[in-house]
Amino acid sequence: MGPPDRVRWAVDVVGLSPDDRVLEVGGGTGASARLVCERLGSGRLVAVDRSSVATARIAAACPDQLASGRLVVVTAALAELELEEASVDVAFSVDVNVFWTSNAAAELAVLRRVLVPDGRLAVLYGVGGPQAGRIQERVLDPVAAQVRAAGFVDVVTRVDEAGCGVLARSVP
Repeated sequence: MGPPDRVRWAVDVVGLSPDDRVLEVGGGTGASARLVCERLGSGRLVAVDRSSVATARIAAACPDQLASGRLVVVTAALAELELEEASVDVAFSVDVNVFWTSNAAAELAVLRRVLVPDGRLAVLYGVGGPQAGRIQERVLDPVAAQVRAAGFVDVVTRVDEAGCGVLARSVP
């Protein structure tokens, strides 16, 4: 059994290049980490999750990627993540609720700091679940507003059959 359709969709939407330095927020099961690493050549993925259970799952799902150094797994809350400034080309999340269930200013500030100028941000969600009928107004519009307030540019929302989300860029 492969990764869920929403995860495949999300990795496609992120649009990775082989040399991208990628940050995944909330890696959960490791399904997206494996897909991302398969698309990287000289690039690298840092998968961060606040749950040690989740980071153990990511590591278990991708032992070869960990061994090669293509994947680094970090147990930390995003707001407390310590990565070098401008060290990430692409940051993304799939079904991470902090962006729409709370004030995510601290988390978005970390993402702005670690993204390179003109770096890509994708806050993505599956389309099922309790908010499905009102996904634009209940999830995407509030997330887009927070992303704009955090200083990101070119903020757009996207709704497809397999998923939805907010796409943006850091200031060039």
